[in-house]
This record gives sequence, structure tokens and C-alpha cells, in this order.
Amino acid sequence: MLAKLKDFGSNPSALDAVAYSIVVLAISGVTFGVIWARTKKLFAVMLIHAAGDLLPNFVGFAKTWL
Repeated sequence: MLAKLKDFGSNPSALDAVAYSIVVLAISGVTFGVIWARTKKLFAVMLIHAAGDLLPNFVGFAKTWL
């Protein structure tokens, strides 16, 4: 299955895209749920989510604007 994940390319089949999305969303949802359950702080979950969105894109942003 891992070899197949590398073969998605730019045009995965609908079934592959749905399966990949379900797996990724399930893992992130459980992770955020555990963090919230342990800390009871929504702000902590929001910061981690924001960092996860920001960090992969920061290098491109910095190259463009700095």
C-alpha cells in the first residue's frame, strides 16, 4: 500500500483520493481530539493546527516576500 501511495501522481483515482483523505483526516482528528482531551484547551489545538498549516508553506512565502 505504501508503494501505491507514492504512485498517486497528479491524477489519483477517486477511490484513492477518498481513501487517502479518510486516513489523513482520521489520524489528524484523533490526534487533535487526544490533545484537547488531555489539555481541555481549544487554543492549544488551534495553535497546533495553525502551525501545521503554516510551516509547510512558510518557505515559499518567505522566498516570495522576503
